[in-house]
Amino acid sequence: MKSFFTLIKVNFLNFLGSMQKAKKGRYIVSALMILAFIVFFGGSMSMQAVATAFLLVVEYNLPQLAVFMGLSTAFAISILFGMMRATTATTSKDAELLLSMPIRKSIVVLSKITTQFLLDAPILIIMLLPTIIATFAFGGLDAAGLARGVFISLLLPTLAMTISMVIGALFSMIRERIPGGRIIVSIFAMTLLMGYIFWNMQSNGAYRGFAEMGSEQAKQIIEAFWPIKVMTYFITEGRLLNTIFALLLIFLPFALTVAVYAARYGRGSYQKKGRNRKLSFRSRTMFASLLSVELKKYVSSTLYVINTSFGVVMMVVVTTVFLVMGPDVIEKIMFAGEEMPFVISTENYAAIATLIFLFFAAMTATTPASISFEGKRLWILRSMPVRAFEVLRAKLMLNVLLFVPAQIICSAAVMIRLGVHPGPGIAMVLLPAGTNLVVAGGGLILNLLMPKLDWRNEAQVLKQSISVLLTMLIGFGLASLPIIIYFVFFFSSGDGTVAMTVTAYSITLLYAVLFTVELLILAFPGKRMFERLSA
Repeated sequence: MKSFFTLIKVNFLNFLGSMQKAKKGRYIVSALMILAFIVFFGGSMSMQAVATAFLLVVEYNLPQLAVFMGLSTAFAISILFGMMRATTATTSKDAELLLSMPIRKSIVVLSKITTQFLLDAPILIIMLLPTIIATFAFGGLDAAGLARGVFISLLLPTLAMTISMVIGALFSMIRERIPGGRIIVSIFAMTLLMGYIFWNMQSNGAYRGFAEMGSEQAKQIIEAFWPIKVMTYFITEGRLLNTIFALLLIFLPFALTVAVYAARYGRGSYQKKGRNRKLSFRSRTMFASLLSVELKKYVSSTLYVINTSFGVVMMVVVTTVFLVMGPDVIEKIMFAGEEMPFVISTENYAAIATLIFLFFAAMTATTPASISFEGKRLWILRSMPVRAFEVLRAKLMLNVLLFVPAQIICSAAVMIRLGVHPGPGIAMVLLPAGTNLVVAGGGLILNLLMPKLDWRNEAQVLKQSISVLLTMLIGFGLASLPIIIYFVFFFSSGDGTVAMTVTAYSITLLYAVLFTVELLILAFPGKRMFERLSA
């Protein structure tokens, strides 16, 4: 067993070390960062669990529905968590190295599985355990039910691991064997993500409605979802049949998946052979070729697409909902059919839509990771007979094409649907576009200043990079600036429409100046910074 614990220790040290580039104190800093995230995440989940358990147990006397809600949320998060892990393509595989050592293959595989379980466990356990404890505290569970709930909570990470390995194998097969498979995987992953978001938005209100209908309606909802029903009754009642089914649902898929994973561990991936023997000599401009390369690299990474296109997808969803439902229906939903306490004007609706699009603009940034994403392949760009500014311009243009055209169409559609006058309407269309341009340019400059080229997997670039974090913070600051300017300088001016229009045009002009400055920085000092980079 010494080899087993040694491998787990090495896996943990590699994980912690990958989060902090500096050698001095890197493990302590990384561990503190992870601990702070778990405490913050656990605190927010605990407060939500206490509020939900109090509502369902104390007010409605439906402890089974409270446990069912906690399990549903935990299952949904496990699916999302497993999917996100499956989309992370590791670039440095150590299977051949480990299998060449005098260590049994079973020990190597077991160490990998155990390490992943220990890494996933804290976050996933927090998804369910607060609900179980809160339900017990409010009298909805006895001591035996609490013990069974804790037992299920501790086993929950195996579900995410099963989903991760199954979806990862499916994604790998699609990428390797189907033409255009990487794009298919990205679309499929984004569809799953949007499905989870839709479910999360609707679930709390729906469960509250079921609770108000009474215990019979709540029981029908629990009975409709068999896997979660079995877990719910196992925790609340502990009957033998439910216990057997609950354990089978957790352990059987996990055991089968681990067996397949162990059988395929260390094997080479399938190499697809192309049948097209024709050579293409189509001529392109240098910039078009660079942009095409950037686009192919972007869509080839499912994790890259998910992390950077979420704002665009949500913007299209919000626009579609607004166009289909209209402002009157949205008002009724917001105020639950009751009489509105105040009147929302057309211009105010336009301002609210623009504000939402501003935050979507801040979220859509490919540039803070685009240079780091090159990794060890940076020498390819450096060896090409092109100017450095052309490379940077292509990376910037990818971000612009991803967001700005869709945003202009969405904003214009909302303004036309509301019947906003062209004066303020044009300003509210241009403002999110200007915000995204500044965010994209600033992200590229930050990535030049703080590149992360020695990454081992894509998540380190897209989720653990300082340039990505700073760009997000700056983006949210830029998105909030029009609100601050409006309330500080124009709110008391009297005419709200004129004030909003002046604010929108002023901030748009400011962002145009900032973007011009960013282009000058990229063209001169940025060019020199890029030329000095080394992988």
